[in-house]
Amino acid sequence: MRKAPGEPCEGGSAGPSLAPVFPPGLGRHILPVVVLALLSGCAHETYQPAPARVEPPLGQVVFEDCELGDGSSVPSDFPRGSLAPPAAAEHGFACALSAQLSALGEPSLFPLPRNAEVYRVLWIRSGGHPVSVRLYCV
Repeated sequence: MRKAPGEPCEGGSAGPSLAPVFPPGLGRHILPVVVLALLSGCAHETYQPAPARVEPPLGQVVFEDCELGDGSSVPSDFPRGSLAPPAAAEHGFACALSAQLSALGEPSLFPLPRNAEVYRVLWIRSGGHPVSVRLYCV
């Protein structure tokens, strides 16, 4: 026997049901919890650390030469103590960065006038050539 459109199916229900999955009345309690969980994931602000500002060291500025592995040397682009407390690790880090900048033909940013604002990003990619971007704010 064929049923008329809009007429309920056998058993009195008008369509498929989730009754076998959720006990009666549980569906109306789960929906608000799911909505709150989704909204709480969107409610927080994205963490944005304060940008690091490198100030030139006070007093006498000392630049050290960096000896490279091939016997040559490059001048350090970073004054002693500008990246970390002065130590062998800081000097090694400054020399590694200075060697990359020298290979790219980048000039030192020191000395700069006090009112100059320059940003430089050095991207040292694993398996690729380094990339340096310099921005001058005028």
